[in-house]
Amino acid sequence: MLDTSEDSNHILLADDNAVNAEVTAALLERVGYTVDIAHNGQRAVEMAGQKAYCAMILDCRMPVLDGYATATIIRSQGDHHRTIPIIALSG
Repeated sequence: MLDTSEDSNHILLADDNAVNAEVTAALLERVGYTVDIAHNGQRAVEMAGQKAYCAMILDCRMPVLDGYATATIIRSQGDHHRTIPIIALSG
């Protein structure tokens, strides 16, 4: 069940490259965001179904589900998910 008590500075980051995920998370945390990391698209979908995020950053190329498929599934999960900013990450 989705916890809709959105934390206005909580971001979901999905990236299968551990080093890239840690560097990105550190940069976001440095400017005041709290970051949850998913290492594949399927896990990002699961996490998005459990917590309301202020934004999501999705790697375009990930195992299990790429960022495009992940964004499509998340967008279909309900009202909150239709309007959340989703940022594509490619590297």
